[in-house]
Amino acid sequence: MATTAIPRDTSRQDSLLDSSSLMNLSILIYGQGQMVWEVTRNLLLIGVKSIGIVPPLQSNHEANHFAFETIQKLNPECKIMLHSQVQSLQELKEIILPQYKICLMINILNKDHIVEINQACRNHAGFIYGCNLGLYGNVFVDFGPEHVVKDPFKSQRTFPIMDLTKTPSTIQIITEDLNCLLRPKKLIRLKGSNLSQNLQEMTFPITKKNFLEEDKLTEITLEVLPETDPLIFEPLDGRTCTNFELIVEPQKLTFDSFESSVSNPKINRDFEGTNKLSSRILHELFRAVITFYEKSSRLPTASDQPEFMNCYQGDLKTLPKEKITQFLQNIAFEFPPIASLFGALLANEALKISGTYMPLQQWLHFEELSCAAHSDLHSIDPLHKISQPFASSSSHLLSNKVLKDLKYFFLYSLSPHLL
Repeated sequence: MATTAIPRDTSRQDSLLDSSSLMNLSILIYGQGQMVWEVTRNLLLIGVKSIGIVPPLQSNHEANHFAFETIQKLNPECKIMLHSQVQSLQELKEIILPQYKICLMINILNKDHIVEINQACRNHAGFIYGCNLGLYGNVFVDFGPEHVVKDPFKSQRTFPIMDLTKTPSTIQIITEDLNCLLRPKKLIRLKGSNLSQNLQEMTFPITKKNFLEEDKLTEITLEVLPETDPLIFEPLDGRTCTNFELIVEPQKLTFDSFESSVSNPKINRDFEGTNKLSSRILHELFRAVITFYEKSSRLPTASDQPEFMNCYQGDLKTLPKEKITQFLQNIAFEFPPIASLFGALLANEALKISGTYMPLQQWLHFEELSCAAHSDLHSIDPLHKISQPFASSSSHLLSNKVLKDLKYFFLYSLSPHLL
C-alpha cells in the first residue's frame, strides 16, 4: 500500500518529529480573526494530516470557502475541512471534537465556551487557547492531567570520554563537544569494551554538571548507586572507559484546566521587559476582560473603565490608572504582527501534543505598547461592535513611524519561518 509523502517543505520538521507523528496529527481550530489564517498557514507548511475549522457559534462570521481553497494550495496533501454548519456547542463537543487530536481556540472571549471545550478536551485531546487583543496577546496550553514528554531523538546518543575519575560515591566524566541538553537526574550508561559486563549494563543518574570554556569541555558527575559495589568501577585493564550513552527518561507533566488556571495560573515570563507590564498584571487584565465580556457581551472601552476595574482581581496599587486607560484604548483590534507571531507559536505548540519537546506551561502573555500612537484615542470611533470584536483595520490607531522601525527576531523550536 502506497504511503503519502510529506511535502518537501516539511523535511526539516520530519527530521525532528517522525513522519508518523505529523501524518497522523489532526487539528481543530475554533475561532475568528487573522490568527486563524496564521495558524492554518503554519500548520499547512509544517505538514499535518488534517485541519478542521469552526467559525464562532451564534455569530455573523461566515467561512470564506474561496480563501481556504486558495490557502490549501500551500500543501495539497493536508486536508482542510470547514465545519461551518455547526449550530451548537453540544454538537461541537460530541460530534466534531472527537475527530481531532487537539483543539485550538482563537479569539473567543465567551468564558463558558472556553471552559466547556477545555473540559471536553481533557479526556482525550489537547487544548490550546490563543487571543490577540490589539497590542496584547496571550496563549494557554492544557495537555491534560497526564502528559508524557519523551526524548525527541530517535536513537540513543554516545559521547567520547576524555577522562574519568571516581570516588567511592561518585564518578566524574570529562568529555568534549557534548552537543545535547543535560540536566541533573537524567541517566547515563557507561560503555567500553574494557569494562566489566555488569558495569556496561548499569545506568547512573547525573548529580552535577559544569560547563567550562564556552561549553567546549563538559564535566559531569554521576552518583554511584547505593546497591552497587564500588569495586566494580575499576576498569578491567586499568584504563578508563571509551564513551558513555545518554538515556533520557520520559517526563510526566500535569496541566491545570482553564477554569482553575485562570485564578491560579502557571505563567511563563519569557516576554517580560523592564518597560513592560508584568505577566501577572497582564494576566489579571485579561481575566478582567473575560469577566467584563461575560457580563456585557462586548469588549470594554476606555469609557467603561470604572466598570472594568470592578472586574479586575489584581492589586490595584501596582497598576497606575493611566496604564488601565492605555490598555483599554489598545485592545479593540487585531494587530497583524502579533497575530503572525502568535500564529506561529500556536502552531508549534500544537505539534507538541505528540509528546516530543516540552510544551508551554501554561500561560504566556505579551504586550508591545511601543506601537501605540501618542494622539488622543478618545476621539476615535471604537471598534467594539459585538459582530466585529476583532477588527483588523488598526492603522489609524498606531504610530506609523514605530511600525516602520519595529523589528522582531522570533526564534522558536520547529518554526517553519522567521518573522
